[in-house]
Amino acid sequence: MVRRVGGALLIASVIALMPSAARAATPPPSLQTQVARALALSTAPLVGAAVAIEGGPRVDIAGSRPLPPASTQKLYTAATALVDLGPDHRLRTEVRATGPVLPDGTLEGDLVLVGGGDPTLTGNGLQEMAFTIAGAGVTHVTGALYADDSRYDRAHAASGWKAAYVPGESGPLSAVVVDRNLWRRDAAYLSEPVAPDAGRLRTALRVAGITVDGPDTAGPSPSGPGDLLAWHDSPPVVALVSSALKHSDNFIAEQLDKELGATIGIPTTMGGVEAAWRLAESFGLARGQSADGSGLSLHDRESPWYEVRWLQAIGATSVADMFRTSLPLACGDGTLKQRMCATSAAGRVFAKTGSLPGISTLAGYATTVSGRRVWFAFMVAGARSDALAHAAIDRATVAVTSYAG
Repeated sequence: MVRRVGGALLIASVIALMPSAARAATPPPSLQTQVARALALSTAPLVGAAVAIEGGPRVDIAGSRPLPPASTQKLYTAATALVDLGPDHRLRTEVRATGPVLPDGTLEGDLVLVGGGDPTLTGNGLQEMAFTIAGAGVTHVTGALYADDSRYDRAHAASGWKAAYVPGESGPLSAVVVDRNLWRRDAAYLSEPVAPDAGRLRTALRVAGITVDGPDTAGPSPSGPGDLLAWHDSPPVVALVSSALKHSDNFIAEQLDKELGATIGIPTTMGGVEAAWRLAESFGLARGQSADGSGLSLHDRESPWYEVRWLQAIGATSVADMFRTSLPLACGDGTLKQRMCATSAAGRVFAKTGSLPGISTLAGYATTVSGRRVWFAFMVAGARSDALAHAAIDRATVAVTSYAG
């Protein structure tokens, strides 16, 4: 027995001294295990992951569980805007006159600011239109100054938004917009911004040498839409989409959502959601569970696999490339500019981030070190530390891009 034990010890010693290449290799953990271990560090009790690798393994960690998407909700709004509105479409704000302009420069009628939902219209844009009107010979308006916001409904927030989200996360939504509807932050303006926005045009007209007799009024003129005097166009939709995605701009996303609703005859936030779900159905996908276009709503729920299937469907359309490059690039730009640097994910991941208290999400496209295409979505909810949740999702993403198979 002593010799056998000694022999065993001798064999063990010899094995320990053998080169590592001669030992039996320990299989590396599967990609599923690597992702699970990474997300386990998120401090979140609810975790979901879905990863599809072209010609490679699939990762599924509660991937069909609906969870709060946070700002990955913007994926649906942005994709639908590119498909339904078109990348070159622009949102137009107009100024119209309901009466004739007399030879002495008097406009006998109302002046109407017609909102087109442009989230980028500024006071400078109003001033340019005012100078255009003055250039047409107008010096005096006998009627009122109307701000026609009838293109959309008058709900200035979405269902499920916390009260602080306006103005904390977004200006009040409206077809009439000036300086993101954040140039005033008092309760009166935030609840009804339209007439005060008309007042901004009045100021611009005064600078251009034009006076208006009547008051600032919200809504369309009872005298009709009138004749076009001046207009201001937004950047093209593809640029608006890029801003909404790269910088997680809630206001732009929500304005695009309302515009989508208007195009199908339902000029509301839920009309925009309806437009997105109609597009989903055209892809053969089920409708999701959404209450807004930005992901701020407490009612929003989507599963990781649902997000992956959307990404795959959009990737097969004519807007695929512009949609992908509108997403933040890991260690490159947008909300991912400072994330995943000095890793295999840097420059390989185009993805939308999502972040609300206790909630962290990331969904998009990637390329592995071996050149395989990837569609993925990671979602965690209830995290005790947002920083650890972000770091855990980054580790999971790096695990995916490091896949060498």
